[in-house]
Amino acid sequence: MTEQLEHTRQQVATMINASKNEIVFVRGCTEGINLVATGFERALLKEGDEVIITMMAHHSNYLPWEMACHQTKALLKVLPITPSGEIDFNQLQEAITDKTRLIAIEHSSHVLGTINPVKIIVNMAHQRGVPVLVDGAQAAPHMPVDMRELGCDFYTFSARRMGGPSGVGVLYVSSKSLQRLPP
Repeated sequence: MTEQLEHTRQQVATMINASKNEIVFVRGCTEGINLVATGFERALLKEGDEVIITMMAHHSNYLPWEMACHQTKALLKVLPITPSGEIDFNQLQEAITDKTRLIAIEHSSHVLGTINPVKIIVNMAHQRGVPVLVDGAQAAPHMPVDMRELGCDFYTFSARRMGGPSGVGVLYVSSKSLQRLPP
């Protein structure tokens, strides 16, 4: 079983251009987001800190951050989107402060038809030292995703949306981020 599990971990890592040590199996995309939010709540968020999401956030990417911010008295910033359903980069740039601890975005939104330019958002965030979580539930089944290319710190998706079984998901955690969060 261990050999099969590690073989599958390597296959997933190869598929998304990551190291197998950066792959965490979860029960779905939502659990991946919850796991990161809980880790941030316990280790990295404190009163006055900020987490940024957008109005296009799926409920499963909104509630964990709302709860983590409530528990720590951090501020959840929910940025509006443009009338065409896109992230306004000027607003995002202005929203990032020295208190921003994470930006959580969707790679794509089926509801809006938006595919977010993750690499640009990650670069913008990383210039300020802010990690980025990407909800890839809608994107990973429909396009290649490359963690080295995107540069994000966290990326999560589920097997169910890719024709796999229910109750199986993947959380990519960059090596750097693995060292910052509790096990």
